[in-house]
Amino acid sequence: MALQHPGHEATDALVRAQSEQAPPAGPGAEPAEGRATSRAAPSEDAPWVTVIVATRDRSSLLESALLSLAAACDRAPFRVEVIVVDNGSRDATPAVLERIAAGREGWRVLTFPTPGKARALNHGLGYARAELLAFTDDDVVVDGGWLTSLAAFFAEHPEYDAAVGRVVADPEGATAEACELIDRYRTLPLYENGAAVVDDVHLYGCNMGIRKRALERVGPFDGRLGPGASGLHEDGEMASRILGAGMRIGYMPECVIQHAVEPDRLCDDFCLEMHRRDGRSRFVIDAPRGCRRAVVRFAGTTLILGFWTLFGRRCESMRARARAISHREYLRVYFEARRSGAEQDPGTPPAAPATEPQATATE
Repeated sequence: MALQHPGHEATDALVRAQSEQAPPAGPGAEPAEGRATSRAAPSEDAPWVTVIVATRDRSSLLESALLSLAAACDRAPFRVEVIVVDNGSRDATPAVLERIAAGREGWRVLTFPTPGKARALNHGLGYARAELLAFTDDDVVVDGGWLTSLAAFFAEHPEYDAAVGRVVADPEGATAEACELIDRYRTLPLYENGAAVVDDVHLYGCNMGIRKRALERVGPFDGRLGPGASGLHEDGEMASRILGAGMRIGYMPECVIQHAVEPDRLCDDFCLEMHRRDGRSRFVIDAPRGCRRAVVRFAGTTLILGFWTLFGRRCESMRARARAISHREYLRVYFEARRSGAEQDPGTPPAAPATEPQATATE
């Protein structure tokens, strides 16, 4: 699928908005992990958009992701700040970051060694200077017009405080066989919601934008969630909080990224492990309120699994098995927490440790 570029009308609207809006706030005091609300006097050289990317041990995909982001920055008709947070990588990631990001104007590389994508993003948020925040991942390729499309959307639609874009499969990896497996396992975060701007209820961390004022109202990402922690849903939980605060999420049809098609994600083992992470993450979000629902759903999906298995429907059986494993994992974690007495109030993310690991920054 070809990526779409923003038209001249969108760019013109963005330029008009830049001339009419006061400059975004400049950097605040030395940030702490998770602080997204620091304010300082406006700065003339403040960026229009801050892009935040968290990465860990994906050097083979990171290079193409950063090169595509650099091309999008070069095409953007405004100042862009890029913050890449290395979340304790043990592969060649530091070398990739040194080669691509070091010395590039407006780019900053941070090191935050404590595992957890949400915690790494929160650390990057503490350094963000722009009022508009864009998020993408280390396993995608962004279109050359991605940043311009994203910024134009928010300039044209002040009614939205957050937005999600289209996520399509990398056409080079989306062979006929791969597409069949993508449909069977649904382990890639692909997302499309039509061709028009509409209200949405989702946020996908690989392609989303959030106004800083929204985070000032609802707080940073929940550090208990996401890769490196519970496994999933740091973006979906943020969407729920934004909507719960009475703000709106929009859909950006022209803001498109291509997601890598990795063969090791298109198999039974990865699918089942992903659903275990789903169960653990749902426990963090809504335990203990979801226990009864998980029991009912586990029983139901077990019956459905037996039905599809009886009739030899492999695809449907796989999906039912995965859902059953998710509910079973939720119940396992729930009862384990009950036994250990470690159950937490799901409505309150845990406070950051009193002493954070040292973080370093290079520009």
